[in-house]
Amino acid sequence: FRAAMAEDSMLPRYFLAQIFADNRQAYADDAAAYRLFDEIVNRYKSRIPPGARLLSEIYAAALTETAKYKFHGLPAAGLTADPAKAIRMLRHAADFYRNLDAQFELARLQLVGAPGLAKDPRNALYRLSTLAGRKHPGAQARLAEQFYTGRYIDKDLRLALVWIAFAQKNAPEHERLWIDDLYQQIYCGAPEAVREDSKGLVAGWRDRGLRRARESRRANALLLTPFAGPDRLCRNGEPVTNVIDALSARENGDGRDLRPPTPPLVPLPSTTVPASEPAEPPNPFLDPEQRTDAGSVGPASSGPENRTMATTTRSGETTGLELVIPAR
Repeated sequence: FRAAMAEDSMLPRYFLAQIFADNRQAYADDAAAYRLFDEIVNRYKSRIPPGARLLSEIYAAALTETAKYKFHGLPAAGLTADPAKAIRMLRHAADFYRNLDAQFELARLQLVGAPGLAKDPRNALYRLSTLAGRKHPGAQARLAEQFYTGRYIDKDLRLALVWIAFAQKNAPEHERLWIDDLYQQIYCGAPEAVREDSKGLVAGWRDRGLRRARESRRANALLLTPFAGPDRLCRNGEPVTNVIDALSARENGDGRDLRPPTPPLVPLPSTTVPASEPAEPPNPFLDPEQRTDAGSVGPASSGPENRTMATTTRSGETTGLELVIPAR
């Protein structure tokens, strides 16, 4: 990588920075990672040709990582914390480049508030639910945490277990530790009846909640040392297992596919999406009537509660799972 950097290319700088940023590796060096990410942001800002999708994605990822370092500061690199500037960088990566990690960071910070970003749990949950529908593991985990704690939405252990199971399966290796911790907490706190009920939802949502194998390989492309987490147990000695694995094992064991004939979703009025428009991901915090232009959605402006997780397809078919989300 260091030799390739002499060619003035963004790619080797980004890959080397990712290696330095992984604190589980022997090569971990946050100061070196920050300098490389920051160099990409400043050096290549105006050098990405139009239509260069891969370079744009890499630049946005570097911008997001630089913002995260700037938010907290890094004394080893002589970097003082500047949360307001970090928020501006995250907004640019999220809005201009559509970077999902930047959108997730903004949603996470919006739950608690930060300099330059007012606390807004309702909009934060809207962002998290949209990202969870797009299979972002961090958003799926934080949404599961909200269903588990019931802080801003009604507590629902079944939905908490479903979303955290998807998050654990989708998470890249460098994000596994905190997601595994949260999965253990939710799984051990759920009664057996809740675990069984969650498998029915997993069976119907599996294709929409899990990343494809190709996406998982891409997320772990720079992993030098595979993650080997500890065997986890509940306080009563029960082993912690992913409900998706349990469902798959049951299906494979007796040759039956346990997916219900029709996913456990309540049909909603159809919404036509033009073929040129991308389909919106599921969002459990919006009613179908709150959609704005064709296929787009926006945060609710009024009303005592939201009730619908909706999925709109290109064919115009819309389905949803009714949830009661009181406004708080």
